[in-house]
Amino acid sequence: MFPYQLTDTLTLDFFKDDDAPVLFQLISKNRAYLKEFLPWLDFCKSIEDSQEFIRKTTIENNENTALTLCIRKTDQIIGVICFHAFDHNSKSAGIGYWLDNDHQGKGIITLACENLIQYGFNDLNLAEIKISCGRANIKSMAVPERLGFVRKKIIPQKEWLYDHYVDHCCYEMTAEEWGALKLSHSMNI
Repeated sequence: MFPYQLTDTLTLDFFKDDDAPVLFQLISKNRAYLKEFLPWLDFCKSIEDSQEFIRKTTIENNENTALTLCIRKTDQIIGVICFHAFDHNSKSAGIGYWLDNDHQGKGIITLACENLIQYGFNDLNLAEIKISCGRANIKSMAVPERLGFVRKKIIPQKEWLYDHYVDHCCYEMTAEEWGALKLSHSMNI
């Protein structure tokens, strides 16, 4: 399945060991904007931290406990997308993502999510996929809404973000809903 070609220039792929310097540089470049919405930036302060992230995600990918991929544009890493820890009992997973600021607003994350969702339902046999994001993260909230997810709830003070709590909007999609949505979309073409 991977690398998976999204477009002529975009792919979803596993991280390689030698991606750590490039990943760390990308995080450093985007640190200020990422810190507005993501809680892990204080744990990524060196290339070694990026190496540890790649090592950890490689183990999780191999053990089928999660799935973390990089988004590459012409072989250059421009973002990350993942299925957070799989819940094998309920056959569900949550999606997380972030993208280089220079590549936002071009539909890349929506396209990557759409393909990962398709993979999750068709190949991994997931029954449900969730996306949760900070209520103030308007760009991130637009992704599940564009893809037809239903906002199920708002969880007050769900996440500690450096010096304050943030509320989260929680979106969900079942395999049946996704199939009906895709069928409806294909009939309208």
